[in-house]
Amino acid sequence: MQQSGESDQYNTNGDLRLVKHAIRDRWPVPQETRVEVITHITKVLSDPEKDDNLKNNVARTLVAIDGLNLKQEELRIREKPKHVIHTNMSMDELEGRISELQEELGISSPAAALEAMNSQKPSLPAPKGAPTLD
Repeated sequence: MQQSGESDQYNTNGDLRLVKHAIRDRWPVPQETRVEVITHITKVLSDPEKDDNLKNNVARTLVAIDGLNLKQEELRIREKPKHVIHTNMSMDELEGRISELQEELGISSPAAALEAMNSQKPSLPAPKGAPTLD
């Protein structure tokens, strides 16, 4: 990329094409470099002395970066496992079926089901030598 005596980078459309190419092809870019690029982009956009054509290209680069970030976030969300049960029932039908199952099992509510499960667990014997309540 073109560098002058000062730390001003990415001043030409060719420089921007290289940055866009890196974004599009997902070159591995260190986080520090990403921050520098975004910082410079915002400086170029706010500099009244910069050419409008350059500013337009810088803005397009910023949009490309943002688009890549959105794609990465979408992929991250899609990779998360989802636990969805498709019943093809309306909510009323589903609630009715749950009520039917509760009746069949003799359960009045989910809390009662948990209570019944806990009461059926065998109790552990007391350790040897432990005092008893008898």
